[in-house]
Amino acid sequence: MLKLGTALAQMHSIDPLGHPARFNVKYVTYSASRKQGGQIKELKDASISSLSRTGKSTGGKKKAASSDRNPWHDYHQTINFQLADGSVQKAHRCLIIEFNQTRVII
Repeated sequence: MLKLGTALAQMHSIDPLGHPARFNVKYVTYSASRKQGGQIKELKDASISSLSRTGKSTGGKKKAASSDRNPWHDYHQTINFQLADGSVQKAHRCLIIEFNQTRVII
């Protein structure tokens, strides 16, 4: 068994070359606004989405101002996982049940 805080720390780690950690994770879905969820999702070869963008060069061009809304990850206790194909999945941190085939407890 692995504590949730330890699993999150390992998810946010980077390798010596500065690339985000790759891992497998299982979590339970839930949407408070729709009052739906309960399915178990398994993601293979995922990384933390916000870390995968850091450190990348923009080629000297300035990034345009983003009009996207703030996801408030800290407030909603959510985390974004980026898959190998580039898609992003959002999950509640406290609903993670498995990390690299190890059971996660709160």
